Amino acid sequence: MEPPPYDVVEEGGPELEVVFSSLFTGADSKHPGLVHSDQVLGHLKLLECLYRLREAIMARDGLFGIYNEAIVREPGASYSVDAGQQRWAVYVQRAVDRFESWWIGICRKNNPLSPSVESLDMHSERQLHKWGLEQRPLTMLISDLPPIDVLMVWHAYMLSPRTYLEDCLRTGTGFMWATPMPWKLINEVIDPYSYLYEPPDVSQRKFENLTGLNWAIEMDSCIKKLICPFCQTENDIPWFKVGPRGIIDQQSYAYKNMKAECRQCSFVMDHSKLCAVKFATDLLAIQTKRVPLPGMLLDLITNLPTAPSRFNIYELLDDRQLYKSAIKFVTLPEVECPLQAIKDLVESKVEQYMPWIRETDSRAQLMEWYSAVFRRIFSSYWGNHSLFSRNLVPAVFQQATFIDQMHSLGWLFSPTVRNTATRAIGYYYRFLYLAASNRSCTSCVPTAEVDLVWHTHMLSPQSYYQHMLRDMGFFLNHDDSLSDRVLDRGLQFTADLFQNRYSTPYFDCLCWYCESSKAVTPNPKPLSYSKFKRRKTKPSPVVFFGVNRPLFTMNADYSNCIPGISATVLSPGSWGFNTGACGRGRVPFHCHNN
Repeated sequence: MEPPPYDVVEEGGPELEVVFSSLFTGADSKHPGLVHSDQVLGHLKLLECLYRLREAIMARDGLFGIYNEAIVREPGASYSVDAGQQRWAVYVQRAVDRFESWWIGICRKNNPLSPSVESLDMHSERQLHKWGLEQRPLTMLISDLPPIDVLMVWHAYMLSPRTYLEDCLRTGTGFMWATPMPWKLINEVIDPYSYLYEPPDVSQRKFENLTGLNWAIEMDSCIKKLICPFCQTENDIPWFKVGPRGIIDQQSYAYKNMKAECRQCSFVMDHSKLCAVKFATDLLAIQTKRVPLPGMLLDLITNLPTAPSRFNIYELLDDRQLYKSAIKFVTLPEVECPLQAIKDLVESKVEQYMPWIRETDSRAQLMEWYSAVFRRIFSSYWGNHSLFSRNLVPAVFQQATFIDQMHSLGWLFSPTVRNTATRAIGYYYRFLYLAASNRSCTSCVPTAEVDLVWHTHMLSPQSYYQHMLRDMGFFLNHDDSLSDRVLDRGLQFTADLFQNRYSTPYFDCLCWYCESSKAVTPNPKPLSYSKFKRRKTKPSPVVFFGVNRPLFTMNADYSNCIPGISATVLSPGSWGFNTGACGRGRVPFHCHNN
């Protein structure tokens, strides 16, 4: 039988709306904690929606007062900022601000109770570990869906599982921790052709009543209400403003070097001072209300909840003079980075307290351990003065690489996408087994398909936590900030482990031709749960943090096989072929774009 011609192919194949309509209609898995292929497909659909959202925002001339023909540059810079990138940067910062309002609105309805240091110390470690399993989720209806910008930030927040766990534990928002990404609802409101996010009007009205904001981000005010930390005066600060000769106004809240003067007390506010003020505020809360600081509720090795008294630093922090010094650093004009000055002061106090600490703590390398504790604490405030213990703006930016990668691979439009997802799930559980077995060696790095399933798993936080606690004995964190050099070493290390353990290459071609050929071969099955049983031995002091980020051009074994999906122009609904770089065949895809 002759193969079809490469240039034109008759219409046919599975329609995507049929594939999407069949998602989330089957029974749940018998094994809690497992990832389902429906969730992976729903995640791919959301990622494509976010990809098109970013492209639309960058191409929208005049949004937020940023025009393509206008010159926009930073003060003192000779080069112009790309208008599209600047629009997206302002969009993300405003989205994070709106997400915070949405989060506060939900918390206000559910009356969370922040635990104190004493209440946490009353529980055993085993009881604290159960906290992540015992929380009840919110029942999300289609009317509860937020706007796409808020959903995008929530998505990025969940992909920092250690931060998400500690924030929910520290603020008593266990109902948010237990609430997974509502894949079924998201699948219903994303159009399978345009990939526009279109919830019903009832969702829009509910969001506006909950937050006092408009559903559409561009309809919100261009003014940020910034409260002075000293006199509590509300100041009107522009989100983004361009002054004469195209120079960014330093009063712009979205500008990294913002400087805004309070209209009442003349205090000059900038982002670094606001970060230091946030630390001072939380320091006062631990002294007066015994609310623990972020970075002190999870074990340094296992990332599991632990009693705050284990850190043995509350006597050091319970010092009003430390709070006064922190406020003083904020007000001194000669201190360029108040948070760094506060950190140096705390470290000097640790050295002063060390003889007393050694009387009650016999651990070896004690100074190094305390340095690690305070590094984790201060990392929650570095460049971050939001409600959360991580700045979610770079968290959203860091997902752009992964979103671009999933769009370029084009799995969502593949006729064998479900088989690809099923195979990826099998490889993911093999990856977790390697991670659990080699914690003390180095970081394990996932391939693209494994990373997709890993991301999908983390977007069901309670389910992910249950799997980690039951089958691995530690909480595997995800971090997108590793250097390429570290990732290179980790990738090669993981490839060697995978080859030795399973006698299967870790890297594989991901083009459509190769994915279709795999559809006729058996999928790798997840390993038996007996092989994931928690080890009885004490975990190694050298923790495997499993810190990964998406790898797009890391290895030529598969990166060169990515199809150029945009190379062929087809009419909507038609089928065509692109040549995969592997040279083994043409890469079919179904085009739904105009």
